[in-house]
Amino acid sequence: MIRQADSVTKLQSKSISSLIMWILLILVWFIAIIRFDEFGLATNRLGGHPAWSIAGAIAGTMTVVGISILIDYVPKVSEVLSLIGRGSLALLCIHMVEMNVFPWARMITALDVMFGHRMLWMMFFAIRLIMDLILVICLYHIPVVNAIFFPSLQKELNEPSRSK
Repeated sequence: MIRQADSVTKLQSKSISSLIMWILLILVWFIAIIRFDEFGLATNRLGGHPAWSIAGAIAGTMTVVGISILIDYVPKVSEVLSLIGRGSLALLCIHMVEMNVFPWARMITALDVMFGHRMLWMMFFAIRLIMDLILVICLYHIPVVNAIFFPSLQKELNEPSRSK
């Protein structure tokens, strides 16, 4: 009886510690988002608050991984995200090309001088996301290219018909 009570107490203590850890991770992540000014690993820019940027990146990554683990327990959400994930390689490649082809930095700098507010970044993020998704849909319909980025399509074509 004492052993059972002891194990329940340890479990409760572990649950509380885990909850506090997740709250702290989310808090660090949001503080890093609020204090964000510039961060670019490709250009080795850590902004004005590099410690917050790095801590926020680690906390954000851990939070997203934790949320992903929880989502696995919700089958419908898990299935939808799995479908979206199948296009992530194409989205990454499109994003890399789009990022290097379009003069986004000049456009953002010019508009930031004209308007001078942070909503501009959200607007550009939305525009780029929509544009990238449209380009991924285009890749999906190009016969030779879609076999590279969407291997599930190739599997469907190679499987014999199961109709009787």
